[in-house]
Amino acid sequence: MYQDIIFLYICNCLIIFFLLELSLPYFSPLYDKKEISEVKICAKEKMNYALSHYSKKYLMKEYLNVTNETYVNDLWRKTSNCLDKSIVYESYDIVKGNNVVAYVLMTYIYQNNIYIMKKKFKNMVIEDKASVLIHECTHLAWGSNDYAYIHEYKKFNNLRGNLAIKNADSHTLVIDMLSMFSC
Repeated sequence: MYQDIIFLYICNCLIIFFLLELSLPYFSPLYDKKEISEVKICAKEKMNYALSHYSKKYLMKEYLNVTNETYVNDLWRKTSNCLDKSIVYESYDIVKGNNVVAYVLMTYIYQNNIYIMKKKFKNMVIEDKASVLIHECTHLAWGSNDYAYIHEYKKFNNLRGNLAIKNADSHTLVIDMLSMFSC
């Protein structure tokens, strides 16, 4: 009996999630194309500057715990390509949280979609907006995770090994540090 109830509950949750996921882009308007194109240009400049920066190796070792520059370059090129392909939508505040500015849905159907919390995003400077898009594209392009965010200082600084190399904010921080004055 309990197994039937649990099974029905899981089925209902999956149906609701599936319907929400399918309908989200249809109810979310595209973000202002002119502004997003400027932000994407800034993000691409940051990525290009970081890819060619001479001190990249030191920061990779310090924050990503990796010395294989070819591996990181490959991840960053995928991230940069995502900036070209991604479609940015305004989000209705479905995702709650003080620090949530943007999110992605990690599914095959919406593999290029970024959802922006308009109220928070519009008050940011262009460099920070570019960093948000870079962060979200690490998720879309090569499946990074959010093991720790920069504002979670202790947790963020204690990331090691695979957790550091696969953490979206670790890459965003290094790219930001390398491209501080690029936009």
